[in-house]
Amino acid sequence: MQTACLYIRVSTDEQAQKGFSQRSQEERLLKYCLLCDIQVVETIFEDFSAKTFNRPQWTKLIAKWRSNRLSLPSMVLFTKWDRFSRNIADAYFMIGKLQKLSVQPQAIEQMLDFTIPEHKIMLAVYLAAAEVENDRLALNVSQGMHKAKAEGRWPGRAPIGYSNRITAMGEKYITPHEPESTMIRKAFEAIAANTFSTHYIYQQAVLHGLKCSRSHFWELIRNPVYCGRVLVPQFGKEKQHIVKGLHEKLISVVLFEQVQDILNAKGRTKRPRTEVPDQMPLRGFLLCPVCNKTLTGSASKGHTKRYFYYHCSGKCGFRARADFVNEKFQSLLGQLRAKDLYVDLYRKIVEDIHHEITLKHSVEQTRISKSIENAIERTIKAKDLLYRGDIDFDDFTLIKESCSKRINEGCKELQKCATLSAETNKNINEHVNLLSRINKIYESADVLGKRHLLLLFIPEKIILDKEHFELVSTEPVHTIYNLKKPHYSILCDTIDVDVPIENINQYLKILQSQKSSINSEKALDIIAFMRKLALFTIMH
Repeated sequence: MQTACLYIRVSTDEQAQKGFSQRSQEERLLKYCLLCDIQVVETIFEDFSAKTFNRPQWTKLIAKWRSNRLSLPSMVLFTKWDRFSRNIADAYFMIGKLQKLSVQPQAIEQMLDFTIPEHKIMLAVYLAAAEVENDRLALNVSQGMHKAKAEGRWPGRAPIGYSNRITAMGEKYITPHEPESTMIRKAFEAIAANTFSTHYIYQQAVLHGLKCSRSHFWELIRNPVYCGRVLVPQFGKEKQHIVKGLHEKLISVVLFEQVQDILNAKGRTKRPRTEVPDQMPLRGFLLCPVCNKTLTGSASKGHTKRYFYYHCSGKCGFRARADFVNEKFQSLLGQLRAKDLYVDLYRKIVEDIHHEITLKHSVEQTRISKSIENAIERTIKAKDLLYRGDIDFDDFTLIKESCSKRINEGCKELQKCATLSAETNKNINEHVNLLSRINKIYESADVLGKRHLLLLFIPEKIILDKEHFELVSTEPVHTIYNLKKPHYSILCDTIDVDVPIENINQYLKILQSQKSSINSEKALDIIAFMRKLALFTIMH
């Protein structure tokens, strides 16, 4: 009696999970063996592509046959030749291997007799048809993806910081996904500040919950999708180019280009050490009053504890106790009091940001609720199909488990959204009051947050003396807090284009209503500064 090994292969996870294709193939193969009096010695189920023979179950099967030739079956059976392979060269090579083992491959629905020379032509036709079908499908997918990118759409899986969505009309798109989108935005801003190394910024992002490998992070910060652009790769004679995307951007184009210049070493400057202890947040921001070099910092071991010092990197020997300097600097921040005019403007900006965040949370909660409803509806439909006998109990169990998992995940996401909304919707007055209590923001932030705040307030290094600080602030800070010290004239990054133009007009009207003599360019800088400060305060 002939013996056979049944080889059943599907190419998609969905077919493997549902079980329809595999079960159909198994039934046909078993029926054929029963009619032809063939003994089935083994049945192999494969869930893998037929492009190559580098498949888990097939590799194990060949290795087993090679190690134990006494248990070889007479043939390996499958339904069609496309179940065996979709690559002509690999198929002929594998047929040769099997024949050396005295195992005959055979498709029960496309029977061939290898002793008849003309059947080799039919074998070539069957294999070529499968490969051509595979190549045509791959080409159609490539053309579709290229067309989508050329139209500004992002095909396939969403990049980190975004999630895939489908409109009511069935159109796919990507939308920012929290908290990853905020983490990525902060990473770009930190790189643009040119204070920390990219590796350190990556480590901090991972500590805050970003799930991303180091190599993937480097690809991420090079990807123009985050500034609302889509890279269209070369396709045929068409050269590689970048188009404007249809999705919502996380950062401005100016910020993205600034980061690229730094990564390409065009804008890279010498940075202070990146491993900053909590006791020395000002390291790298201070200048020596003797030789004007950047002060570094280190710890000295005392009798009972370690003492931290800011000291000069030159030969002058200047140093100062870090705790005294930190306390004095925090006291300096505590003296900052904003003018009433700018308090009113800041209140309006904070209210608008609260409204934006609340709206985003509301949209996200609606989407999650809809997903939960769809999962419940699908479970009910599956139960109806089970009662009518259209699906068996195993398929119903798989559908039910999948839907239950989606419902549980959705409930967790809803709870997370509710928590974020509650944290965001704190008393607006509390956030507004922080404009004149910068020392409280500074005190409550971690070392990385402190340094981000410093970059927002101070564009230049601080000259440190044992008696006082010589502080040079940005122009918006100088204006808002009515400082008498000299300021540094610098244009802030352009206001996020996501801010509606009517909001900007309202901000300008608040300034004009107080008969302020500030010109529009300076006013936009102040608005940009306040928006960044408000976002920092709310997010921290």
